[in-house]
Amino acid sequence: MKEYKTVSRRKMLSRGQMLSRDLAFTSLLPVLSWIPLARVRAAEEMPILSLDEPMAKSLQYIHDAIQVPESVRSVSEAFCHNCQLYTGDTESQWGPCAVFAGKHINRDGWCDAWVRKG
Repeated sequence: MKEYKTVSRRKMLSRGQMLSRDLAFTSLLPVLSWIPLARVRAAEEMPILSLDEPMAKSLQYIHDAIQVPESVRSVSEAFCHNCQLYTGDTESQWGPCAVFAGKHINRDGWCDAWVRKG
């Protein structure tokens, strides 16, 4: 006579449990898509933002904020490194920005999208 293994009922998931787990996982997918591309890509892979790119031109981005007249730059201490959108570390001269996804910007740069950090 053939012996069969008995399976504990606690280990088996019901169809409803499986569906609820699948639903919970799929509901996280839109949240995961909000992870900025700048954080996903390795820092070494990202090119430096060119001043000739359309987005850089439209936001008046410049690598050195000191070159921007104070009449244009609303706050004299406005630099990329103290902007909420800059996600680079404080020790590196170049880092990612949420506005220019996939590109490195200068921590001493500036653009019209500047928002005070904090």
